[in-house]
Amino acid sequence: MKKTLYVLLLLLLAACQSNSSNEAADQEPLSNDSSNQSTSLSELKEKPEIILKAGGEKINKQIISECWAEQCSEDSSFPRGTVDINEDTQGIQPVRVTSQQDIYIKIKGKSPDKVSYMMLKNGSSIVDATVDKDTIPVHGHGTHKILLSAHWYSQGGTFLGSKTIGLVINIKK
Repeated sequence: MKKTLYVLLLLLLAACQSNSSNEAADQEPLSNDSSNQSTSLSELKEKPEIILKAGGEKINKQIISECWAEQCSEDSSFPRGTVDINEDTQGIQPVRVTSQQDIYIKIKGKSPDKVSYMMLKNGSSIVDATVDKDTIPVHGHGTHKILLSAHWYSQGGTFLGSKTIGLVINIKK
């Protein structure tokens, strides 16, 4: 079952990467003028920081991947070809939260245009979802490992950067 989920996830990621490569090629500017890119990058005056809280307390997290347009492209940003939530969250100190106590996301800096997460629940089932209303819902019990990704784009749709963080929560009833 676990293997099947990983295979499906890999197929989904491969399909998404193929589409974004084609879309990027279709939207490539006719000129090689880099002034558009530097103007877009200036929209991020500083690299945004992701702050997580549950029950009013900050949650331990770890930066898994950070990709900014001056160093990489959207195609090379996280998630890498394969995602191993267990490996990526290894060594992160778990935080205790109560079931039904949502995780609140605050961004210090420019708000991202897209925020999503993958959650491994109790080592067996994977949830892949888009963040709604700056919260990650917390349900059930046990250990949940989460990879949260935020993506920034210019007003013209140019990729500015992405950041993925990992966190581990122990949910008590």
